[in-house]
Amino acid sequence: MNSEPEFPVTITCTKILESFTNKTSLLFRSRYWIDIVGGGSIFDARRVPSISIEDYVMRIRKLIACSDSCYISALLYLDRIVQKHRLYKITKLNIHRLFLTAMVISVKFNEDVYYNNEYWANVGGVKCEELNELEEEMLCLLDFDLHISKPKYRRYSKSMKLYYDKLISDTYAKDSGVESEDTADSSIDS
Repeated sequence: MNSEPEFPVTITCTKILESFTNKTSLLFRSRYWIDIVGGGSIFDARRVPSISIEDYVMRIRKLIACSDSCYISALLYLDRIVQKHRLYKITKLNIHRLFLTAMVISVKFNEDVYYNNEYWANVGGVKCEELNELEEEMLCLLDFDLHISKPKYRRYSKSMKLYYDKLISDTYAKDSGVESEDTADSSIDS
């Protein structure tokens, strides 16, 4: 997409994903919505995965060779869904599958060489048939619009860098006993 960012994208990505699951206002709707008693969407796991989102992202980073721009694009896709569909929140039950699916789509769209869905499913801990369904659903949620303009990508990447800088600043302030005036905002770019 563009030159690689000058900040640790994977770490920033995990912190943003963690913040997604902590904000109740981040919502999306799925055509696989089932009644309130039964649960959520096709992306929902039966129980919270035992692997943290941070370890999950690091696993993907270790086993999938792709550029940092794919991580940025995957987050942008999740943001698009969040802003367009507002009936279902991103939770600890679905963030792993959402991120995995966004990465599959991002890598296929942005990279010249990519892994097949069977390999991705193995890396992500889901069945290949399930990943195929997740990919189809996410593409529908995105209206098959995967293009990201260069200005939008630059703004998003810059917002992620600012988010990372804020995390570092807050961590430094916390470690040195100084209270921060505000906390890092999890909204990246509208």
